[in-house]
Amino acid sequence: MMVEDAPKTRGVFALWANDELVYLGHAAGGAVTIHSRLFEELAKLAPDDPKRATHYSWEVCASPAERERQLTEQLAYVDRTELKKGNEA
Repeated sequence: MMVEDAPKTRGVFALWANDELVYLGHAAGGAVTIHSRLFEELAKLAPDDPKRATHYSWEVCASPAERERQLTEQLAYVDRTELKKGNEA
């Protein structure tokens, strides 16, 4: 996976296994960048891991920890909504 082009700045990032989100994280800035965090997280994954990331996405932002919290809350809301839809069937 090409991580070399990831920004060397603060922000949030997501790792995806096809269309499934497998990791959401943030980079606070300074020496801890989106670029460095992607390398760090990808190095932790075993080559045969079924959750092995196939691609990533990122967003540069001023308050990465806050933005990660917002995204986590949005994802939790989506999960609850999907659960309710599934129960209505």
